Amino acid sequence: MADEIKIQYEAATLYARVYDGTGQVWNTSGTPAFEAWADGNVADYVVALVDQDSGEHLGDFPATIVSGEYQVIAYDGAGALSDVAVSPVGKIWWDGTSEVPPANQDDVTDAHGITDALISALTLSILSVLNIYDDSGTAKPGGVYPLAETSGSGGGVYP
Repeated sequence: MADEIKIQYEAATLYARVYDGTGQVWNTSGTPAFEAWADGNVADYVVALVDQDSGEHLGDFPATIVSGEYQVIAYDGAGALSDVAVSPVGKIWWDGTSEVPPANQDDVTDAHGITDALISALTLSILSVLNIYDDSGTAKPGGVYPLAETSGSGGGVYP
């Protein structure tokens, strides 16, 4: 996968840095790894972003980073590499090989529908196992049912 890092910003050159949950920064040189900030390594913390000639800048999230949640911050490349941040790009959930996209409303709605269907099926299964039926023999959710019929008035079929 590529271009997981995206930022809209009017500047000729942007770059990004990736930080882990402890505040360590990703060093891209040698054997890439997270490390505590070291002024002498500032150039090694750069993740390149390419301007798409529309103000949108794209860059690849480092593929060797293990799965987890990471903060990505973009910087204006016009100044020194230690300049103040332009804008946080945001958090990226990484599964070890690619970005895990955030859930959207359709995902939540689909999951809710699946959950409702499972609850309904389980409810009917439980009612069937408990032999709770109405007079027509249909499993009947809800209501309070006695454990045994005591009046003989045909109020329902019970075990």
